[in-house]
Parts: sequence; C-alpha cells; structure tokens
Amino acid sequence: MKHGINVILILTLLTVTLCIVPNAYAQTQYYLTVTTDPTEVLTIDPEAVSGEGSYNSGNFAIVDAVQTVTSGPYHYEFTNWVGDESEEYLEYDEDNELTGNQAAYFMDGPRTAIAVYEQVNSLYHLILQSQPDYLAINDPSILDGEGWYSSGEVTFSAEPLVTDWDQMTRWEFNKWTTIYGEQISPENPATYFMDGDYTFVAKYDVQSYYLDVTTDPPEVLDIDPDAVWGADWYNSGTYGLVGAETTVTAEGYHYELVGWVGDDGYYDEEGDEIPLPLNQAGHFMDGPFTMVAVYELVSDVYYEKVFTDYDSQITIKISTDDNYFELSTPEKSYGPRLADRLVVSSNSLEILHSDSELNLVLYARTPIDFCLAYIKDKETGERFILRDKIGLE
Repeated sequence: MKHGINVILILTLLTVTLCIVPNAYAQTQYYLTVTTDPTEVLTIDPEAVSGEGSYNSGNFAIVDAVQTVTSGPYHYEFTNWVGDESEEYLEYDEDNELTGNQAAYFMDGPRTAIAVYEQVNSLYHLILQSQPDYLAINDPSILDGEGWYSSGEVTFSAEPLVTDWDQMTRWEFNKWTTIYGEQISPENPATYFMDGDYTFVAKYDVQSYYLDVTTDPPEVLDIDPDAVWGADWYNSGTYGLVGAETTVTAEGYHYELVGWVGDDGYYDEEGDEIPLPLNQAGHFMDGPFTMVAVYELVSDVYYEKVFTDYDSQITIKISTDDNYFELSTPEKSYGPRLADRLVVSSNSLEILHSDSELNLVLYARTPIDFCLAYIKDKETGERFILRDKIGLE
C-alpha cells in the first residue's frame, strides 16, 4: 500500500510540473509591419510593398517594393528601405541573394520596414477628341496617344480615314486644333511639348458619301443580283454614276427598265452635262443616297392555249412548255404563275394550283377546245367559274 501511495504522488508532481513550466521548445515570433513613406503610395497601390507578417525570433524577414507607382499626375520612384539590414543578412547566409528592391530585417522583436519613395516631376494630362465628336465616342481607337506624360515632347495620331456606316459617310483627317478651334498642327502623327494639361481635337472633313443602288420592284434583284451596279463611295460635290440592265428575265417573268428615281443627270468637272443612255443615271453627291432603278413587269411567256368565258369576262392563258398560266378577271390580273401541277395528254389538259392568293382547278379537252375551271381568290373570298367551248360566246 505504501508503495502505491508513492507512485500516485510522483505522477501528480509530474503533471503539475508540466502544466506550470513553459514548453522549452516553443518558438517566439515577432510581427513585421511593412509600409511606405509617403503613405499615399499605399493608397495608390496597396500592393506596392510586400513581406509583412509574423516571423520566428532570430530569423531574417525579406521585404520587397515595386520601383514605380503612378496614378494620374502622381509619379513615385522607390529609393531605399529605412533600417535595411541586408549586409548582415548576406554575412549570415552567403548562399542567399537579394534581388531588385528586396531588403532583409533581423527579427529580434517587433519591427517596421519602411520603403521610401520620391515623388518625381508632376505628370501632365493629354486628352484627345474628334470633330465631329461622335466619331471618337463611337470608336475610341481612331485616336492614339492620350495619357499622362512628363514634361517633354509627345506624339499622338488619328486615323486618316474613318468610315461611318450608320451615316454612310467617310471622314478624312484635316488637322489638330485646340478645343477653341486654334490650329495645333496639320501633321498626322503630330508632336507637342507637354508643359501642362492639354486637350487636342482631330478635325475631320467629309471626304465621300455612299451611293447605293436598288430596284423597284425588289424582286428584280432576286432574279438577277447583278441587275444594277455602281454602288460605291463618291467624293462630296461630285457625281456618282450607276447603271442597270435594260431587261431582266426569269422563267415566266420579264422586266423592262423604265426609268430612275434620283436621277440628277451626269456632269463633268467643268459642269458640262454628259448624255447618258436609259440604263445609266447620275446623282450629285451632297449626302448619302440610294438610287432606284424602276422596272415594269412584262409577260414573256408564250401561251399556246387561251380560254375565255365571255359571260364572266374571265380569261386564262396556258403555256404547256413552261408550265405557266396567267389568269385575269374584270377586277384583277393575277400575273404569270408556275402551276403546282400541269398534266398534258394527247386529248386533255389539267391544272391544280394553290398559293397564298389563288386556288385553281382546271380541266380542258384540247381537240375540241373545251375548258372548265373553278377559281377562288383567297384574299377576297370571291369564287369564279370559267366555261369555254366552241359555240359558247
């Protein structure tokens, strides 16, 4: 029993000793604060310096700083660290090297590392604009060189030719001016000595306008996309010249050119008018414009079968070679149409057709020229019957 009591006392003493005696192996750490002088540098760039944190006692902490910090007119250059102990660090560990703006601090207590920056000459602001102003607003890339500069010569430039497809206008660079219109330079690119803040304006003049060409009706271009020509850029104050095919044909359709919308005639540089054929026209370019070639639809299909109901005054013409038919009533002409189904035999002819405007069912006995057709106008709802045979007039 006595031995058991002694064991318990020894364990108790060990436990108490471990609780009250500090761990001989615990490592003391100290905090390194890293800042700048002036402190405005960190306001501009919070990541200008690095290395802040906790370090083991007796070790070296490595800090670093960026060389240049700029914002608007403010320009700072790194010069040195306050309290730098890099030499001691290199003697302590010759295998390590410090690069750039790095420095070392021996951590034997809380420390503060200060990166010293010097504010260099103030920067001047160059702003570039265009006239008309919307050119650079819509596409800022037409101007190059805007920014902050130290005192001295700077170079800036503008696109020599700017195309505005919304306005169908091309603008050509003329000169650089102040915002008050005073000329700075006719050169592009241009140079200027920056000794203050400046705003320069790239002045543009109209170089040319776009002359477009289309047709009326527009279906003509569906048939022949090359029916008209001459769409191009023409210098302001000159005459644009366009042309069109005199005839445009497709299966069942034949269009004839009858005139132009927007024809101003055509004049040479001396102001003398140059006569043009019907299929050509000129237009004076004082702005963007669209010329219109006007066509008239003329049937070009040979119809070998013609049936007429003289009571209702309805006529239908049929081309079995082209599979076309053309229907007309006293109120309306339906124009040439390609039949959905046209069947010809030795003694009969049948047509079945339906489109957005018309339904047609037709049967004809060809040797005796008999025809019966049922017609419906889908737009008006009207229905017609055509009866045609020998002796029925």
